[in-house]
Amino acid sequence: MKLGELLKGLAWVNSELAWKEVRGITDNSKKVAPGFLFFAIKGFRVDGNAYVREALQRGALAVITDCKKTAEKFKTHNVIRVKDARKALSATAAKFYGNPHKALKLIGITGTNGKTTTTFILYHVLNQLGTLTGIIGTVKKGIPGREKSSVRTTPSPLDFFKTLKEMKETGTENVVLEVSSHGLELYRTYPAEFEFSCFTNLSAEHLDFHQNMENYMTAKEKLFFQTKNTVLINTDDKYGKLLYGLRRAFPCKTLSYGRRGDFSFEFKQDKRGLIVCINGEIVETNLKGAFNAYNVAAAYSILKCMGYSYADLKNSFRNIYVPGRLEEVAPNVFVDYAHTPDALEKVLKALKELKPSKIITVFGCGGDRDREKRPLMGKIAEKLSDVIVITSDNPRSEEPEKIIEEILKGIERKENTKVIPDRKEAITEALKIKKSNDIVLIAGKGHENYQIIGNEIIPFSDSKVVREFYESI
Repeated sequence: MKLGELLKGLAWVNSELAWKEVRGITDNSKKVAPGFLFFAIKGFRVDGNAYVREALQRGALAVITDCKKTAEKFKTHNVIRVKDARKALSATAAKFYGNPHKALKLIGITGTNGKTTTTFILYHVLNQLGTLTGIIGTVKKGIPGREKSSVRTTPSPLDFFKTLKEMKETGTENVVLEVSSHGLELYRTYPAEFEFSCFTNLSAEHLDFHQNMENYMTAKEKLFFQTKNTVLINTDDKYGKLLYGLRRAFPCKTLSYGRRGDFSFEFKQDKRGLIVCINGEIVETNLKGAFNAYNVAAAYSILKCMGYSYADLKNSFRNIYVPGRLEEVAPNVFVDYAHTPDALEKVLKALKELKPSKIITVFGCGGDRDREKRPLMGKIAEKLSDVIVITSDNPRSEEPEKIIEEILKGIERKENTKVIPDRKEAITEALKIKKSNDIVLIAGKGHENYQIIGNEIIPFSDSKVVREFYESI
């Protein structure tokens, strides 16, 4: 595609450059090749403007920046200034890959908890119904038989639109996506429009980035202004109620779901198992826990909005598998991604419904993230567990012992608390002390197959540690 056409509406391009062919787009100077566009993005740790000279030396056709200083410094070179480099990168990536989002029906799920499970339910059911559907989220991206592990929940715009292009070429009809607050705030999915979107809930997370809950909610709300058909909101959640109150501002139909009140989709849970009654229609599922009733209700309601009947759906929720989400790796040993106070509380309450003799909880907290949640998670673990084993999660640049100290501040009675910083040793200890009717919950990392310690990414899997333990006895 010609540079002038690619940047039309974003920036003025001189006539000499406008007709030149763009061979690739990148925001990584190391990946620049002759004929590429380099977007100088100011990140949180690295500023792409520091690498403009390198990009030009590598043969960049042009550099796109929103930095006035950079534009002035390289004014004799092919440096083009735009209002917002991130937004321009997304818009350009969409064009470069042929605007694939326009040929696909996008279904976006946002919220603090429940995004992964809800997208997996939709992915499973839609493919089971014979509609080729892709998935993009925390765990994986792709279509059935051609799935890859994900690097982040909502990928960079270059990865996002390239993935959509690949899906379009395979005949994919729908794509279900986890849309993170970071992804929305940083324009990773712009300018794609969503056919349907859903808000699951909101609780304290990513406040190191958003600063406060109001900013966090506002970031989530941006998804609804990208939705053209229907928005579905959990109005049992207090932030969901606030968002629903703003429904007249959204450019689409806005519906609600929940347990209590006047909802578009009202559901009830049968305590004998996870049997969910949604507007009088019974749906059985293998998923455990009251919190999963919300995920089932959200997915079912979206599918009804898409035009599927009860006859299509009633038997489609029985064999859902979500990696690392209340995943029973061995009898009464569960691995879950719960890494927020709200998620940990919900999963522990779900396990209490199974009436074990004891609950043994293994967990830690990530480094360089949301320090204020650490004592809260300690308090919840103490309230809902019989034995706690505190360990490392992804400590990153922090000392694991310092993170553990902050978790311990939330625990009043420490006699049933063990501190084992080495995560493998902590999991092994929990499995050793487990009796036949006890439940072990290993929380925080779920599907992840690595640990981030310092600047190193070390292979590590909670599930693998559990399996190796039982294979060795």
